[in-house]
Amino acid sequence: MALSGYGRLYVAAGVTAQALDATPGTFDKMTGFATSGISLNATNSVASSNITLTQAGGTGMPIHAHVAVSFTVGTAGLYRVAIYQDGVVIPGSERRLTCALSTTYTVTSHALTTATDGNAPVFDVRVASDQTSPNFTPSYSSFEVWH
Repeated sequence: MALSGYGRLYVAAGVTAQALDATPGTFDKMTGFATSGISLNATNSVASSNITLTQAGGTGMPIHAHVAVSFTVGTAGLYRVAIYQDGVVIPGSERRLTCALSTTYTVTSHALTTATDGNAPVFDVRVASDQTSPNFTPSYSSFEVWH
């Protein structure tokens, strides 16, 4: 079966730290993407840090979302990375890592979801920490959505 829609955002050699919400456990949209990759029937938005499938297919058609991110943190603690669809975490996509300073971590997550007819689902990656002043610096990240 041929792909009917796909999109990609990525960053390579990123050095910009992203301050995360000071409320422990609150997810923030990952904003470190620098480049919009290839797409078909999708809108990749670096400015909004999301991918919108403009032709989502029929109700129940499987949609795959995948993220791989290498990062360092400015505050040691528990960090969580998850994939969201239309503002809601996709079940099973959350990954948790206990992070120390001066160490690069890599995390991947793959999620399988669906959309309804006529819906143009929007996907993004979000990050949270258990600390009160966390920051997160993605050095490499690739985020793809396809169906």
